[in-house]
Amino acid sequence: APAILDRNAEYPLTILLALALRPSPANQHGTVRRERVIDGVVAGGALLLTLVMVRLAAMIHATDHVLMAMLGVPILAVYRTLVRPVRFALALAAILVASTTFEPLGPTLLHVRGFFGALRVTHDPTGRFVRLVHGSTVHGAQSLDPVLRRAPTSYYHPTGPIGDVFARHAQLHDMPSLGGAHVGIIGLGAGGLATYSRPGESWTFYEINPDVVRIATNPKYFTFLSDAFPNGDHLRIDLGDARLRLEASDERYLMLVIDAFTSDAIPVHLLTVEAMRSYVAHTEPHALVAFHCSNNYLDLEPILAKLAESASFIAYVREDVLLSAEEMDNGKNPSEWVVMAASQEDLGPKLRTAPWRPADARDTPAPWTDDKSSIVPLFR
Repeated sequence: APAILDRNAEYPLTILLALALRPSPANQHGTVRRERVIDGVVAGGALLLTLVMVRLAAMIHATDHVLMAMLGVPILAVYRTLVRPVRFALALAAILVASTTFEPLGPTLLHVRGFFGALRVTHDPTGRFVRLVHGSTVHGAQSLDPVLRRAPTSYYHPTGPIGDVFARHAQLHDMPSLGGAHVGIIGLGAGGLATYSRPGESWTFYEINPDVVRIATNPKYFTFLSDAFPNGDHLRIDLGDARLRLEASDERYLMLVIDAFTSDAIPVHLLTVEAMRSYVAHTEPHALVAFHCSNNYLDLEPILAKLAESASFIAYVREDVLLSAEEMDNGKNPSEWVVMAASQEDLGPKLRTAPWRPADARDTPAPWTDDKSSIVPLFR
């Protein structure tokens, strides 16, 4: 399926095929031709009814969950055809096809699928932003306004936690005694963090998905990288697993950001004691290490607090989740970040005062290791 489909369509297609291939009841009435005409009429009716529901959902700006409830109307309408396998499968196929016209994330510009899943590039519903979507999660957005296209948005907004972290990084960068100007980013996304690059800095992005690299470096979709590094100078994209590529590198960073996701999940092997040991080995003595831990289902703060303890680091967290309508309209997304450093002085005063607070390990007994980890205690 990944070789011939540019999205995850095989699951519903398999269900529809299974429904269509069920044995038909022996007591069917009428000719085959008449039955097929009725099959077509029912499928057409299901298609029209679903399109009406989708249109109504778009008018009221419904969420996916609301649309699913609304689709109960055409589904119940065709449920009586359950005893006619072909008719029932065709009707459900019509509902499925019509429902795909609902695009709550905005019109799709590109579908691409590879080993690491399916990606989409979409416009947002307002048509003001272009966004990179993996599964149900947005992994970066850029304003289509030429004046604002270099401004950080989504989880990287300058008024959000990572804006504070890079403000502190700028102070460290300007200290002659440190002499480091390398920034490492684990996870490329749309390249939005590149908006924080400063003249003279060298940036390395570690990215495992070649499709992400192709999208982020294509100015047709995103220009974060080409705007920040016009000729590719001082920019390196290291393709492969970040743990392995970082451990094979001799680079040392004044700032290291762990911003890797697979849809809504952060890869566990990037949050273990062994991974933290590698981060410390590849950062300058006064460096900042920032973790993007926004998550719908898991509370990652305790495990990150224990991870900091394992390296004798200090960890602070900021949850920036209560946004105003104006902030959301300007492209900002709720986010949660944890920043670590070897000392209070390295963090500076801003990252140690409200809305930042010390990360709480709570009752987490031990940090994750490469041999032992469990997400069960972290469910929200």
